[in-house]
Amino acid sequence: MSDTSSFAAPNNQSTEECLEAIAIATRSLHGEYIKFTDYKLIAAENLFNESSNIWLLTFKLRHLLPKDADSPIGAGGEILARVDIKSKSCSVTYGD
Repeated sequence: MSDTSSFAAPNNQSTEECLEAIAIATRSLHGEYIKFTDYKLIAAENLFNESSNIWLLTFKLRHLLPKDADSPIGAGGEILARVDIKSKSCSVTYGD
């Protein structure tokens, strides 16, 4: 059995920060000719440290996601957004 004592459930502040990161990323990507209805947020990771609060968000094209758990995920089609909550900035890279 694995030890989960070091894991904490998300609190309201984490949830609010994640939503803020998503909003910042969405605004940054708006000018990139991205049709957000074609994408789904598949991962949100907080990289908090003392000097910054960074969120890594991964969006993937919906048509590459499997319809059931037994099917593979399609390759490529990712948008990776690195959002700094403190500076309200976002850098974007694209997967293959």
